[in-house]
Amino acid sequence: MKKIFGLLISIVFLSGCDELEEIGDRSPGIVYKKIDAEVRYNKRVSLDLNGDNDDDLDMIGHLMMENGKSHLYLQAKVINGSNHKIMLKENPETGSEGYWVYPFEKDKKITEEPEPGCMWSTPTSAGYFVKMREEDRLFSGLWKGQENRYLAFQTRINKKVHYGWVRVSHVAGEDQLTVEDMAYKVLSEKSISAGDK
Repeated sequence: MKKIFGLLISIVFLSGCDELEEIGDRSPGIVYKKIDAEVRYNKRVSLDLNGDNDDDLDMIGHLMMENGKSHLYLQAKVINGSNHKIMLKENPETGSEGYWVYPFEKDKKITEEPEPGCMWSTPTSAGYFVKMREEDRLFSGLWKGQENRYLAFQTRINKKVHYGWVRVSHVAGEDQLTVEDMAYKVLSEKSISAGDK
């Protein structure tokens, strides 16, 4: 009787969980999601950073005129900037008017403290991965030809800050990005290493 009662309590408890994820070779305390999507001109990838079923981060390619020439920008922008932030570095080409998304290397800690020369985004700031001048396909940017680098983000769950990453690759010469996967730390205010899953 005790075994049956214990089993019923376990079933009731587990049915209250939204989703159970097998840890396998993943680190406990990390929520992980495979994405495998491409960002290019007019092709958007929107991500739910905190599991609330609302999109929080947009990545898209768009054209802008600069010095009379068309340029393709591959960009990231948080949708609700007061609850979500990404790590940005000032773009020396545009000064305070534009920012690059800062590429973290694998195993680099993502914490409240920004990397040297970087900042967490404001509600209105966007960051660029790469820029391509269309006439000669000349690329620039911190993600130019960088594969398996990590966008660092902060998200809020129940008004508490959680840190996470999105793995993004740019193959040299291509006018698109590949968004591979993402993860965030379950415990609030705790750092996460880029690539931890």
